[in-house]
Amino acid sequence: MRTMKIQTYLINLDGSNERLESAKQQLDSIDWSFERFPAFDGRGKPLSSFEDYDDRQARQTLGRSLLNSEIGCYLSHYHCVSAFLESDADYLVVLEDDMQLSNYFKSVTIQLLDFFVRQ
Repeated sequence: MRTMKIQTYLINLDGSNERLESAKQQLDSIDWSFERFPAFDGRGKPLSSFEDYDDRQARQTLGRSLLNSEIGCYLSHYHCVSAFLESDADYLVVLEDDMQLSNYFKSVTIQLLDFFVRQ
């Protein structure tokens, strides 16, 4: 049976060095490799600058407009998935730099992915 290839992206906003270091320490402590993925910074951008954003649809669905930071978060995750789909990895794990890993993160994640492999 071949080893499954797991791609892990850690979303981190440029300049958020303390958050990056905290996340790196957590992942290093469990020997979990990752690649830093630069977050899309939506702060301060007008909603009209987001090409595919439909404010009318957002207000109809959610009862309000999305915040530019919410769109930035979405785009960060979207770009992670796009990069994964262009890679040769079997599975994708996306983490944000403000995470707090449980003591069971590694074992549970590996068990879950092993389960998918057997299906």
